Amino acid sequence: MMKVALGQFAVSREWQENARICLDLMQRAAEGGADLLVLPEGVLARDIADPDLVLKAAQPLDGPFLSQLLAASKHTALTTMMSIHVPHRGAKSAQRAGSDPQR
Repeated sequence: MMKVALGQFAVSREWQENARICLDLMQRAAEGGADLLVLPEGVLARDIADPDLVLKAAQPLDGPFLSQLLAASKHTALTTMMSIHVPHRGAKSAQRAGSDPQR
């Protein structure tokens, strides 16, 4: 049977803070024997008072946010699911979800 952990938290404006929280949740889920961790959508950065923040904070899939999480995931069998906003043509962003292609 698959054990699923839910990592719900209030996503902040700062991607570095959100990355630290995600890394902590990943470690706790792995230590708890979870097979899958589900994190919030748009986990990179969010502020309801600044709807343009997702455009300003968007990072490519090989950016620093996901790079940190991918590096940590290499030391565990835990699968982590989330979505982030990535830069897109013009001043728009797109939301992407996916998995590590090396797994």
